[in-house]
Amino acid sequence: MRRVTMMLVVMAVMVPLFAVVAYAAAGGNTANAHKCEEGGYLDYTKSNGDPFKNEGQCTSYAARGGQLVPVPVLTPDITITYQGFDTGTISGTGFTPNSQITVTRTYSPVGQSFTEITQTDATGAFTLADDLDFCFGTPNNTSIQVTATDRVGVSATESLAFSCG
Repeated sequence: MRRVTMMLVVMAVMVPLFAVVAYAAAGGNTANAHKCEEGGYLDYTKSNGDPFKNEGQCTSYAARGGQLVPVPVLTPDITITYQGFDTGTISGTGFTPNSQITVTRTYSPVGQSFTEITQTDATGAFTLADDLDFCFGTPNNTSIQVTATDRVGVSATESLAFSCG
């Protein structure tokens, strides 16, 4: 009876030990964690969509079995619509979802420049007010250049010629 008990105890200790050794020999999550190295952490998010702050955070998450989700390749686009004397709309798509975005608009030849901070929605789109004043009560403005950059550096620039006169 003692011999049987002793064998059961030995087996109870050895089976989990073999499982750990086999898992380690197979590399565990090491291959997943290696994806985070040399700036690779910028190409992935956590399974909930949160970005990694640095390589170490990504490596630790991946090594513990966390799912690395590839960051989609974004193709940002800006649309400028001149609606007639004084008013227009600026909108954009293809930016990082739910991100703060900085929009700078510069008018020529007057050279007036304005910067607004806004937010993209869950699809990565934004719209600035439908009644932006493009002319400022002067017939001198003939074009606008808009640059939008989100919190992770996705950026786009667009220009539009128009006439305030």
